[in-house]
Amino acid sequence: MRKKKLWVIILVVSLIVASSILYAYNYKIVKGEYDQLTVTHMGEVTHVLNDQNKINEMINQINQSPRDFQFSNSGFKYDYLPHGILKLKNEQEEKGFRLVFHQGDQANIITDSWEIKTKFNFSE
Repeated sequence: MRKKKLWVIILVVSLIVASSILYAYNYKIVKGEYDQLTVTHMGEVTHVLNDQNKINEMINQINQSPRDFQFSNSGFKYDYLPHGILKLKNEQEEKGFRLVFHQGDQANIITDSWEIKTKFNFSE
């Protein structure tokens, strides 16, 4: 009887941990509707988008791209500061994300806990 109870407890705890991990890797980083998207690269505004369809595409890409968890964010993973900022704006709020550019103009988004492998291409 004790073994059966132990196995049930182990199974329940395992399911809770697995579902928590799945949720963490799949929850939406950006929620809501935004009217404007601004990209700042090295201190200069390089792109301003007001097209709702393109903004929604980029939000979907942020929410659906693979991400790496940054367990210790006391320092920065890279040996340099973020290259830019991506800002989403609507009438109620403004949300900003750090951008790190790789291989030219391909950018990943950095949040407090995640590096999101969006590979945005801002050369266009």
